[in-house]
Amino acid sequence: MQPTVTMVSAGLLVPKKGDSLAARAQLYLNYGLLGLTTILHRRGFNARMFHGEFRAPELLVRVLAREGAITPPAVVCLSLPSFFSVPWARRFALELKAKHPEVRLILGGRWVIGNDDSWIRRMIPWADLAVAGTAERRIVDIVSASEHHVSYAANAVRQEAPASCDEFPDHDFGLNYEYLKYQPTVECSRGCGLGCAFCVERETPMTRMRAPTKVADALQAAHRAYRGGTITPYFQASMFLPSECWAVAFRGLCRSRGLSVNWRCETRVDLMSMHALAALAEAGLKVVDVGLESASPAQLRAMRKTRDPRAYLTRASEFLRVAHSCGIWSKVNILLYAGETLSTLEDTCDWLDRHRPYIKGISAYPVMVYGCGPEARLMLAKLRALGADAVDEATIDADGYCNVHLSQEVDHALACAKARDISQRFMSARDYFDLKAFSYFPRGFTYAEFCRLCEGTPAALLPFGHLDQASDARTARKPLCPALVGQASR
Repeated sequence: MQPTVTMVSAGLLVPKKGDSLAARAQLYLNYGLLGLTTILHRRGFNARMFHGEFRAPELLVRVLAREGAITPPAVVCLSLPSFFSVPWARRFALELKAKHPEVRLILGGRWVIGNDDSWIRRMIPWADLAVAGTAERRIVDIVSASEHHVSYAANAVRQEAPASCDEFPDHDFGLNYEYLKYQPTVECSRGCGLGCAFCVERETPMTRMRAPTKVADALQAAHRAYRGGTITPYFQASMFLPSECWAVAFRGLCRSRGLSVNWRCETRVDLMSMHALAALAEAGLKVVDVGLESASPAQLRAMRKTRDPRAYLTRASEFLRVAHSCGIWSKVNILLYAGETLSTLEDTCDWLDRHRPYIKGISAYPVMVYGCGPEARLMLAKLRALGADAVDEATIDADGYCNVHLSQEVDHALACAKARDISQRFMSARDYFDLKAFSYFPRGFTYAEFCRLCEGTPAALLPFGHLDQASDARTARKPLCPALVGQASR
């Protein structure tokens, strides 16, 4: 008899960027885990998926029992999306095994486990197996193993990713518990390989883009799964970079199929064709997360973002202006990096000031060292060569990450304060809400609800400027893409 398979995406005990009720309201769909759940379901397994969110781990164990998701024989696959999710996962694993010792517990999470299972074995010793890498090609074998207890085998299991974008798994959104709260996703490509010093995918080549017809098919399937309701999907890609030909073809498919859906993606500011950007706007692109990172020439070179900062920033300026003219909201990502000084921060803020009319929001945060082994210490050594230093190097082994003093002039506390100041300076409460409601707040979450959650929250924990509930709450939300809706109706 095939076991019941329950996929759990580990939650967080506290938000990464400031604990507040508004931060705890955010939802992050683990689309990779949903793909694995879909594969198992279509192979005949009784497979479902649950998110830990910010609920207590012990509470989720009770939910699983109530929903019949751990009825013997049962396998629970616990996905670790980040090192910050490990404390939540520890409590979940301890509670699950204490209450249901017969359940086989399998750990996954390519960025957390890496190629060495020894650290995660120490952190979560109650699990039966840890799996390295991606698992689309071997998830059926992993959950079907007959042994109740399997020793850790992260290094012994081959890391097998799909050979091409044509093999990306589909997503049966209904398999996700309370799925209507979450915005759907459409996976378009993987990898990047452009060599930015801070990126975990700096040496992972980018797959070719999924064909426009495949993306349109997935978008239609998501619309059906959500019963025709309003959705604003994220087009998942480490770097969304379609050609102009791809963009034009996708625009044509959206028009011919009546797909009036606004969507979001992530890209760089210096590589996308402006003609492609305009075509994508007409195909529903409404929000783009752009990895500017810095506007300081010295910092751009230090993080290996570009060899020609002047050309890079000129291109970035063009991107933001064109996106704004097309009705696209640009959310700009800023990374405070090793060697940062008050002067380099001023360079970035001055550039952002000049482009303020074209920026919907800002996400700013200091660089961190992630990992728990030699690669993490190698990264720390590279940052030290630029003038940075660890706040506490022991946290690499204790937590799987390490905060950093960026320079003698900008220590970690000042870096966090400057990052918050940048976000608050260039993003209003309404802008923040619009961006979060598009992708992360529960579907149907209102601005009035958001304002109530923010009441009483110290300003230091809020990434936006003054919250003017009296004026903003009266502002009606307008349709995002009326032109596209009109095209679809014709």
